[in-house]
Amino acid sequence: MSLRLRIHINTILTIIFILAIVSLVVVQHQGQLKVLRKEAIINDLTRELVTLSFATSDYLNFLNEPSQTQWQNQFSSMQTLSRQNDDIASALDPYFADIDERFDLLVELTDSAENAEVNTDRHDALPTASISLYLALQETANSLDALQKATQTELFQIQRNTLIGAIVYFVLLSAILIAVANSYIRFILRPLNQLVKGVTQLESGNFDHQLPINRGNGSIQSSNELGQLAVAFNRMARQLQLTLADLQQELATNLAITERLRASEEKMRSIFRVAPTGIGMVIDRVIMEVNSRICEMTGYTKDELIGQNARLLYPTQEDYEFVGSEKYRQIAQSGTGEVETRWLKKDGDIIDILLASTPLDVDDLSKGVTFTALEITERKKAEAYIRNMNVVLEDIVQKRTEELQKANEELRSFAYSISHDLRAPLRAIDGFSRILIEEYAEQLTVDARRYLNLCRENAITMSKLIEGLLEYSRTGRQGIYLQMVEPETLVRTVLADLQHEYPDHPAQISVGRLPACLADAMLLKQVYQNLLQNAFKFTSKINPSQIEIGCDKINEQVIYYVKDNGVGFDIHYADRLFGVFQRLHGMTEYEGTGIGLAIVQRIIHRLGGEIWCEAELDHGATFFFTINPTQGSTNE
Repeated sequence: MSLRLRIHINTILTIIFILAIVSLVVVQHQGQLKVLRKEAIINDLTRELVTLSFATSDYLNFLNEPSQTQWQNQFSSMQTLSRQNDDIASALDPYFADIDERFDLLVELTDSAENAEVNTDRHDALPTASISLYLALQETANSLDALQKATQTELFQIQRNTLIGAIVYFVLLSAILIAVANSYIRFILRPLNQLVKGVTQLESGNFDHQLPINRGNGSIQSSNELGQLAVAFNRMARQLQLTLADLQQELATNLAITERLRASEEKMRSIFRVAPTGIGMVIDRVIMEVNSRICEMTGYTKDELIGQNARLLYPTQEDYEFVGSEKYRQIAQSGTGEVETRWLKKDGDIIDILLASTPLDVDDLSKGVTFTALEITERKKAEAYIRNMNVVLEDIVQKRTEELQKANEELRSFAYSISHDLRAPLRAIDGFSRILIEEYAEQLTVDARRYLNLCRENAITMSKLIEGLLEYSRTGRQGIYLQMVEPETLVRTVLADLQHEYPDHPAQISVGRLPACLADAMLLKQVYQNLLQNAFKFTSKINPSQIEIGCDKINEQVIYYVKDNGVGFDIHYADRLFGVFQRLHGMTEYEGTGIGLAIVQRIIHRLGGEIWCEAELDHGATFFFTINPTQGSTNE
């Protein structure tokens, strides 16, 4: 519980208890005042009753109207006074009614006694009525005495209860105040003392000191603000301890670094002196330092160079000004400068130099610029020689390229002619074999018919191979018409054709979303035709067979794929897949010419893409390809 909430609760409970005590005291005081007022009324009624007794005596003595009026006024005053308290009124009303009735009887008898004609018996009843009235007054007086005693008893009870209540309230209030004080001591004063001790320990350098938290009596509770402050204090002490250790370690490291820097500086001085590359420093293009290599390159001594303007080393003013402007332009842009120039040696020879410069402070070049100078005279001669050789080689390459293109054209023409010229003999072999089988079947032996059937089958196979070769050749010569193509439409067209071609091969086919691409529609359809035909062919013996056509997008590159759960193949032979007439399965198992994937690869390459595959024997295969016509070639 937080300290703020605890203080609020203690304050609210204390205020509520004090208000309850005050309320109870007020209630008891009001009750006491009510009883005291009741007692005062009873005392006043007692005095008024005495006065009423005197008025009764006066009336009996004088028997006149003034004394009667006085008695009635006194009696009315008593009634009025009794009605100021309901308890008194309810107790005395029967007595007052009796007194009023007896006084009326007395007045009636008195009036009768004054009339001489009234019966003597009524005159004799006058003393009896007087006595009866006095008795009624005495009963009223007794009733008032009883009320006064009851009132005094009630007042005593109230005073006793008030005293007992005051004692109980004082005890409870003391207990609450003690509990509140104990809460303040336990949750505020003790934690504050612990914090003061912790700060003192920290001030004395004892960073190992930790404040006790949640360790029983006397410890700081982490659930309130002081506990959170103590947790932060412990964390700060640990952090200071770690920081001190880090500072000590850093100091030791800095000392070691300083020592290494001193050694490194000495080593750099040695390297500067004996480096095979020229090294130096200039300020405002005045030479301030050079190593021995600069002296060897220029023929000057160190003393002859230091203090001289760098113009000394340049053969012309144009060279000097070009290096200055170009070098400082590069330094302003990237912080370093590199330029090729020429230096003039002491003996008058000119050497080629690669000059690289770096300022000590990019924002203040007046602090100096260091430079390295590498003699590239021999390299420049070699570059000139290479340029001359490149011109010669370009002529040779151009001639060889023209010869190669001419040879490729002749090879295509030859392949096309051979393919067409081979078709006629094959058709003749197939036709004559069929005629022999059909017309001379009865004269042929079983082996002869089998040999003729083999001739026909091989002729048909050879014809398919020639057709494949022609198709492969055409894909290399066919022009490309680029347009936005919807691959999904092409796939569904190809699937419709293949499902007619393989009616007895039901397959679970899934076609995902295939985004439009820039390609040749006919060539892309041929790609899907060959890939899906392979998928149908190599899943024909799988039940159920599954074929999935979809795409992925990796690094903004769309990768299309055709996946099946067919027989697959050994991935180690994947390099043979896209070769002409290459097969990974026997023709007796699966028909085909072995040229379909070669055609697919040639088309994909012409469309600027790549094709590859993933497969596992008896677990299907997946062919992936990309399309990027901007990187393709329309001819091969």
